[in-house]
Amino acid sequence: MNSCALEFTKFYSQFFSIGHTTLKAPRKINVLILAPHPDDECLMAPYALRLLLENKANVHAASVTLGSNSARQGERQIEFHNACQVMNFTSHILSLEWDKKAEEVKDIIKREEINFIVSPHLHDHHPAHIKTGELARKVMKEISFEGIYLESEFWGELTTPNLLIEVTKEAFELSFDALTKHTGEVSRNPYHLRLAANLVNSVRRGAEKVATLGSSAPNFAFGVLYQAHQVQNGSLKALPNQTLDSTADLGAIFEAAN
Repeated sequence: MNSCALEFTKFYSQFFSIGHTTLKAPRKINVLILAPHPDDECLMAPYALRLLLENKANVHAASVTLGSNSARQGERQIEFHNACQVMNFTSHILSLEWDKKAEEVKDIIKREEINFIVSPHLHDHHPAHIKTGELARKVMKEISFEGIYLESEFWGELTTPNLLIEVTKEAFELSFDALTKHTGEVSRNPYHLRLAANLVNSVRRGAEKVATLGSSAPNFAFGVLYQAHQVQNGSLKALPNQTLDSTADLGAIFEAAN
């Protein structure tokens, strides 16, 4: 495991709890992460990683674009596959043409029996992130999708997140290690070294945005915020606010939705 990741967990464990991944009940969960660019699959991964490690879920990640720098697209495709291999995700590369992407996503959902989708939210600042969120909603509506939909954040914060989950030690280390496979990107902007701080800040924000104002903050170090929806016949319904630590069965979100 990456020595930097170990140093981050060692540092933050002086101040907060860092829970470990523990096995929960196996569940038939097939996840699709719609990553706007190669590297976003790592940043969006925590919920999916815990489902994979704890519930034996199958996780697929689709790179919706390869970035705007055509000279780097070949390298980024390789980096994407390498990162997915670290996390044990099945990787998919979508066509460069936007008018083909929806049909390709539909094909993955049908073929892999996807019942859990993760994409950026509609105000995640970067144009490719916003278009990916729009793509997810378009596809779910057109195929009358049934399942769970999580909206993630990175460049633009979610205004009203309703789900805060703990990122376990194992999930943090895997996502960190996978992120380092994007060598071209982290050499340009070493955001892997800011990952831990970002996850700590998500817990701070979640204490007020997901829980009630003025409530005590969770004791865990690392967390991720999402906007969680139940999807029935392609229509979205927001789930109740929840804060879930390392002991929680994240697969039970399907039961909470019913």
